[in-house]
Amino acid sequence: MDTLTFALEITQPVEEYQFYELAIELFVNGESLNPVALAALDIVELYYSAREAGSYFIWTCGCGSPECGGIHWGVRVAHDSAAVTWQVATLPFRYNRAGFLSFDKVAYQATTQ
Repeated sequence: MDTLTFALEITQPVEEYQFYELAIELFVNGESLNPVALAALDIVELYYSAREAGSYFIWTCGCGSPECGGIHWGVRVAHDSAAVTWQVATLPFRYNRAGFLSFDKVAYQATTQ
């Protein structure tokens, strides 16, 4: 099973935007899965993904609109009695695989509380 953890991160200002931001960094199997600059983790979508199956924009643009950040497909989330599974079209960020990630359901729900 894959693992999901978080850490708080203070982002460096991007040239066009001269301010720091507090962000939540997402790790899968100990590897950062944060998106590229100007994109963000949507913790509300992540929270709902732990409660029921569906398609979720877990990553979004910093403005809150996924399409603005070039994110056109949500993460398809499935639930069974033991696991929460993500089907991801691509993980173009800092991760080397696309396809499926499978998390222990109890641990996933506890992590996203």
